[in-house]
Amino acid sequence: INPPKGPEAEVLGAEEAALIGQCLDGLNGSQRAAFHLREVEGESSDAICGILDVQPENLRILLFRARNGLRECLERKWGERA
Repeated sequence: INPPKGPEAEVLGAEEAALIGQCLDGLNGSQRAAFHLREVEGESSDAICGILDVQPENLRILLFRARNGLRECLERKWGERA
């Protein structure tokens, strides 16, 4: 059982979710889909390759670029907030 969050934690969580959403929107469609299927839905590489009709090497590149793009975007946006 998780203890209830205070109002500050709720606001911070909502702000973080909004920043992540903005950064996800900045990815191209293939990168966003690959990231979502892997990190949110927990799909296997084989399943994602079948869904997106890509080869395993291309999937690795899509995921690398998606993660890198998200990291750079989040670092930039969190830096703007400071």
